[in-house]
Amino acid sequence: WCDAPGLAVKKAQCADVCGAHGSVANADTCECSCRDGFSGLRCEVSDELPPAYSVSGAAKRSWGELNGIYTLVAGKLCSGKPVYQKITGDYVLFHPTDYSGWMVGPGERAVDCHGSGYIDSPTDVCGASPEACAGRWRESTGCDSDWCDAPGLVVGPTDAAAVAAAEEAAFWRRTVAIVIVAVAVILHWVGCFVLLLKGKDGWWIKIGGWALIFFASHAVSGAIRHLYVGAAVWALLALWALNFFGAFLTIGWLGDTRARWQARSRSAGTPSAEVGDYVPFHRLCCVASWCLLLPIAAAGCIAPLVELTRRGPCGLKEAAASVLGCLATKADSKVAIATAGGIAPLVALVCDGTDMQKLWAAIALWNLADNDDNKVAITEVGGIAPLIALARGGTDGQKGSAAGALRRLASTDDSQVAIAEAGGIAPLVALARGGTDGQKQSAAGALWNLAIAKAGSCN
Repeated sequence: WCDAPGLAVKKAQCADVCGAHGSVANADTCECSCRDGFSGLRCEVSDELPPAYSVSGAAKRSWGELNGIYTLVAGKLCSGKPVYQKITGDYVLFHPTDYSGWMVGPGERAVDCHGSGYIDSPTDVCGASPEACAGRWRESTGCDSDWCDAPGLVVGPTDAAAVAAAEEAAFWRRTVAIVIVAVAVILHWVGCFVLLLKGKDGWWIKIGGWALIFFASHAVSGAIRHLYVGAAVWALLALWALNFFGAFLTIGWLGDTRARWQARSRSAGTPSAEVGDYVPFHRLCCVASWCLLLPIAAAGCIAPLVELTRRGPCGLKEAAASVLGCLATKADSKVAIATAGGIAPLVALVCDGTDMQKLWAAIALWNLADNDDNKVAITEVGGIAPLIALARGGTDGQKGSAAGALRRLASTDDSQVAIAEAGGIAPLVALARGGTDGQKQSAAGALWNLAIAKAGSCN
C-alpha cells in the first residue's frame, strides 16, 4: 500500500439525474441532453409513447374497476418506459423491470416496478408499447384458471378530449362521494339521538335508530369503494372520522346531562322516565362506531385516554373508560393500557365513579383481565373488592360486567384467594341463582374457576 496524494473523491452533484436515456450537458445546472426518442427535464418521457391510454373490456372486479383512462406520471419510468396512472382509481399501466411485457396493477407497483398485477401481456413481442400487445392480454379474473386470455380487452392511445371527459367524470364522482358522506354523517347523528332520546320501551324506535346508523356506515363504505378517486378518499375518511369523534363526545355529554336531570327529577319527586339500560345501549352505538377508527391511531391515544380517566371531567372520564374498554379487546392494546398505568384509574372509577363510569370501567377491566400479567396487576392495585361490591349491589349491567371480570381473574391462584377472602363467593352464588342469563353465565364461570384445584386442593 502506498500514499496517493493525487487521488480525489468529490460529490457528484449531477449523478444519475438523467437516467438511462440521457447524459449531463451542464454540470453546474444538471441540465440533461436526451437521446433520440426521449425528452423531459430528466429524459423520462419516451417520445414514442402517447401521454394517455384507455383500457376497456376488463372483467368486473369486487375491489375496483380497471377500465378507464390512464395518464402519464411525470418523472417515473419502469424498464425505461413511462408509467400511466388511472384518473379515477389507484391503478397503474406500466412495464415491470422483471417482466417481458406490460401490466395493469395496483398503484404501489409504480414505486418498485415489480411485476404484480391483474392484467398482463407475457410476451417480448409487445414490450415496446401497450398497443403492440393487442390480442395478447391476459387477466387474473373472469375464468376458471389463475390467468386466462382476454381477447376482448383493448389498451390503446386516447386523445385529449377523452382525458378531459375522464377528469370531469372524476370531479363529479368526488362530489357525489362527498355528498353521500355528508348525508351519512347526518343520518348517523340522527340515529344516535334517536337511541338517546327515546324511552326503553320503544324498541321499534331503537331498531329505527340502529337502521339509520347501519345505513350511514354502509353508505360511506360504498362511496369509498365504488367512487374511489385517488387522494379524495382521505378527505372522505377524515370527514367520517370527525363525525365519529363529534358524535361520540356530544352524545356522551348529552347522555350524562339527561341522566343528571332525571336524577334531580326523581329526588324532587317529579315523575320521569327511568334511564334503565338504554343509556349504555345508545352509548354503545357511538362507542362501536368509534372503535372502527381505533386501528388508525390506537398507540397514540392510549396515554391521553388513561390521563382522562384519572383527571378528566366527569363526562370525559366515562368516555375515556368506554374507549379503553373497546381498545382492550385487542391483545397488543391490553399490554399498552397496562404499561401506560391505565389499570389503577379504572379500578378507582369502579370504586368511586358515577354509575356509567363504574359500568364502563368494569367492562374495561373485564377485557384487560384476559391477560395473565393484567390479572396480577388488577389484584395488586386492589381491584377485587370493588368488583365484588359491584357484583353485589350494582345495576344489572354493572353486575354482569363485574362478574365477567371476576370470572377471568379467578383463573390465578392469588386472585382466587383474594376473591374468597373479600367475600366474593356469596354474591357470585346469588347471581348464578337469580341473575340474568348473562350474569348467570359469568357467575357460574367464576365459581367454576374458583373451584378448580390449582395447588392440590379445592375451594
